[in-house]
Amino acid sequence: MKKLLIVLIFITFSCSTWTMKEEKAFLKSCVKEASVNPNYTELEIQNYCDCTLNEMMLKYNRPTSNFDKQWAKATFDKCLIEAIMIN
Repeated sequence: MKKLLIVLIFITFSCSTWTMKEEKAFLKSCVKEASVNPNYTELEIQNYCDCTLNEMMLKYNRPTSNFDKQWAKATFDKCLIEAIMIN
């Protein structure tokens, strides 16, 4: 998951709002990176990525790579715990 955090930090978009294309790109990247960890099921990964996307969209009105890293770590950890507990 640390590798995923690093990848998500560097995702940069240029539009002023989250478009469906940007949302899909975020989810695709997240799922791809999280899938390298064999400890999580496909459903857990999807739930994790959905949560991280939703949290990013709530905090930031547009895709950005310039976000609060401390907030991101806490948020991504929270999403991982929630994703695991849902199943």
